[in-house]
Amino acid sequence: MRRHRKSATLIEVMVVGSIFFVMLAAIIAIYLSTIRAERVIGVKSEVDRTVMAAVRHVDAAVKSAQLLQPDDYADDPQYTESIELRALKTQPDGTPVVTAEGLPEWEDPFTIAFENEKLVRLNPEKRVFATLGANGYVRFLRPTKEMLEMEVKVEKEGQQEYKSSRQATFQFRLFNQ
Repeated sequence: MRRHRKSATLIEVMVVGSIFFVMLAAIIAIYLSTIRAERVIGVKSEVDRTVMAAVRHVDAAVKSAQLLQPDDYADDPQYTESIELRALKTQPDGTPVVTAEGLPEWEDPFTIAFENEKLVRLNPEKRVFATLGANGYVRFLRPTKEMLEMEVKVEKEGQQEYKSSRQATFQFRLFNQ
């Protein structure tokens, strides 16, 4: 009587092994592409957060202040890298301070400017609002007496030399003119 052994042949082992290694390579490729996508999304999110931080700070400053410079809206307005504002004086409870004639009182002027890759408030103390990257910039234009335009570009570099940038233009209505 002959016994039949139930064992795998060399070809069967090689086929199963090659299928295993192909599946393993596919899983590793998917994992690496997921990590790369996460890094790309992280850099793009950082760029968007930086743009929005710059806009929020300028918007808050413009809403409660009087724009002094640029003041070339009537002639041929030019882009500038800084604006000069004068904030409304307020009491500790937030109520505006007014003169006996009913006119608002204003604080000393302050400047918001783009310098050394950063959007900063220069005075009374230097405060950084946003870091825009090596090729980033902020430019201001005053097309009309009641309007301020801000063009901003942010460029950030992530891991593995991935760069992301965003350029946008925002308009602010000037109420205290």
